[in-house]
Amino acid sequence: MYLVDTNVWIESLLLQANANEADQFFRSISPRELLITDFSTHSIILKLHRLNMHAKAVEFADDLLLAPQVTVITILPSHLPSVLKCMLSTGLDYDDAYQYVAAEANNATIVTFDADFTKTPRGGKSPGQAVAERRTTPGSP
Repeated sequence: MYLVDTNVWIESLLLQANANEADQFFRSISPRELLITDFSTHSIILKLHRLNMHAKAVEFADDLLLAPQVTVITILPSHLPSVLKCMLSTGLDYDDAYQYVAAEANNATIVTFDADFTKTPRGGKSPGQAVAERRTTPGSP
């Protein structure tokens, strides 16, 4: 399973510099293997709203809800102390620590363009790394 960080979705949605790599990842990995946190979902919609990209926000929400192969995950309030401890132990900011704890809870690989995850025990992979690793893993599609 791959927990896809907010920035990967944003790169694709806004056609930013790494959009091709993000899109290749989304084409190469089954949606059933993708996780997104509720935090990322809200962050993405908020960013699109702030950019006056309301139709794109609705499209994103519809795609996520109407094609429920991508699993939306959350952290229970009882796990918030773990997020705070993660912030202190790794130096991640709140949103990254939230992603990290969610990935741990779901035994998922973090897919991100954020280099901050490289300083954590779990680490993170760029979308390109995840695709390349997938291609070289025996038995993977």
